[in-house]
Amino acid sequence: MTRSKLLGGTLFLIGLVIGMALDTPQSVRASAPETDAIDPADRTFLVNFAEIVQVLELGERFKGSYERSLMLTDGSERHIRLTPMVRDGELRVELRDGEGLTFMGPNGSTYNGDLLINLRDVTEALPLTD
Repeated sequence: MTRSKLLGGTLFLIGLVIGMALDTPQSVRASAPETDAIDPADRTFLVNFAEIVQVLELGERFKGSYERSLMLTDGSERHIRLTPMVRDGELRVELRDGEGLTFMGPNGSTYNGDLLINLRDVTEALPLTD
């Protein structure tokens, strides 16, 4: 694949992820419920993973904790675990990327090296049906 095609594809994917973030329904962006009423285990999330050169997962929904291994284009493997929780009175999602640990908001994105992790709380917008 030529370098220009690769760059074009990369820019397209980045635009797609940013567009999804900007197009998040108003109900998802609404203010958070009272912290006393938050039960992280009852929240439904939508997660997207994108490597700079490829989309690894687009819009996988989960409820409760989430765990996945991803193979990147350089051959390396990343093990991701997401666990919603209440931390300091606010809904947060614990992100474990291998041995690394960080916290993200329920509607946020983070870069860990070449991996973009995009998360949306879609509990009210897209109820998960069993």
